[in-house]
Amino acid sequence: MMKSTGLEPNGDRFTGLSATYRFPAYMRNLYRRANGGLFACCVSFCLLALTACSSQPQRTYVDPQGTEAGQCLQICQSQRFTCRTPIQRLDEDCQYRYRIAYSQFQRCLQIRGNRGGCTKPRGCSVPNYTACAVGYDQCFVGCGGQILTDDDNYRDD
Repeated sequence: MMKSTGLEPNGDRFTGLSATYRFPAYMRNLYRRANGGLFACCVSFCLLALTACSSQPQRTYVDPQGTEAGQCLQICQSQRFTCRTPIQRLDEDCQYRYRIAYSQFQRCLQIRGNRGGCTKPRGCSVPNYTACAVGYDQCFVGCGGQILTDDDNYRDD
């Protein structure tokens, strides 16, 4: 018995949750060859990618005007660089230690095989620059700049 993938073949159409889609022949053949698994995976990935792109509002930075504003923004950029540097160094150090630990894990697997006793190292977390971004945004606005989001376009003033 084959598992349902959410899209089921119905002649040259695929019937899904609420609609029927007519796909080009090469896509129908791909679905039939892979029993729908690869096709369903690709469709799921595309839908996930589209929702991920639309979930955060777009930000637009409007630079302040004047000669002093340029100097002020240079200070903001310098502060952001100073904030990000130690975080980047910690991440680089973690990546270095991970590569060493992973090569030791690989050696352990070669020596011990299926007998166990080899511990796979955990990967590094994604660096979090949120505090740096917030600090930069505050400095940017303090210099007279504006940060507009998509939400600003829909306000009734």
